[in-house]
Amino acid sequence: MSIDEFWHEYESGNRSFCSLDLSHLDGCYRDFSEMVFWRSTLSNSNLHAANFTRTDLRRVTFQNADLSSANFRRANLRGADLSTANLKNAFFEAIIYDSTTQFPSDRGLWQSQGYYVRAGANLAGANLQKAQLDGSDLAEANLKTAQLQFSSLFGASLTHAQLSGADLTGANLSEADFSGAQLKGAMLEAADLSFAQLQKANLIGAVLKEANLSAANLVSAIYDDTTQFPDNFDPHDAGMLWIGPGACLWYADLSCTCLAGANLKGAILIGSNLEKTDLWGADLSEADLSAANLSQANLWGAKLNYTYLKDTVLTQANIQGVDFSQAILDQPTDLSFAVGE
Repeated sequence: MSIDEFWHEYESGNRSFCSLDLSHLDGCYRDFSEMVFWRSTLSNSNLHAANFTRTDLRRVTFQNADLSSANFRRANLRGADLSTANLKNAFFEAIIYDSTTQFPSDRGLWQSQGYYVRAGANLAGANLQKAQLDGSDLAEANLKTAQLQFSSLFGASLTHAQLSGADLTGANLSEADFSGAQLKGAMLEAADLSFAQLQKANLIGAVLKEANLSAANLVSAIYDDTTQFPDNFDPHDAGMLWIGPGACLWYADLSCTCLAGANLKGAILIGSNLEKTDLWGADLSEADLSAANLSQANLWGAKLNYTYLKDTVLTQANIQGVDFSQAILDQPTDLSFAVGE
């Protein structure tokens, strides 16, 4: 597409220009807000004071471009090359970038102005509405209470990510990997979770009304009576595990799961795997944990009144604040290797 053809399409209302060579474009003072320039080249262009608010600039090349006084508020700059651009007085606020984004040598200035998308990132409370985050690696990231309405995380990795209270209403989460993720209380209404991996995810209190769960893997994901599912969806048929008083969880794999404060009074957990599980303050009164594996589990302050602990493994478990006086400790349960004993 020639520069003249670009301006014709622009004036006609077209806002998507992907994989184009638009070098030497004269876009001084132009409004490019909320447009898409994915993988395009804007090298040697005059873009002084141009408006790129909420613009998709992923993998765009800006070599030797004049971007002085340009507005990049909430722009997506993942993979963009601005290393040789003139960014004097450019405005950066809440930009989205990653390890492949190339900034000038004083990149610390730009880093402080946005959201760094990477594994383990702290993005708690971040406003990422409508963000294009397809294929992102956000494994173990902290996204608690993040605003992700109508964002796209197609094929993204969010394994063991913290998404409690996050709002993912209407988001494209198809083929994303949420294995072991904490989605407690998350809003997933009308989200596309087709072909998503949700095994062992925590969906307690999550809202999934009108969500697309076709071909999603929900095996061993946990839920409770407050979880809201789409009409005609059966969590039992999907292999999910109900958490609540009297729950039947024989030999269930609940390792590395957050069950802090859970009410599991009278639950049957015979032979279950609770290794590294967070049971802080959980009510396990009258539960049967015989032959269960609680190695390195956090039992701080848990209630164990009349809890059956025959042959239960508690190696390196945190038992601080736990009263075992009324627990049923038939031998050979050994507390000597538990932390805090």
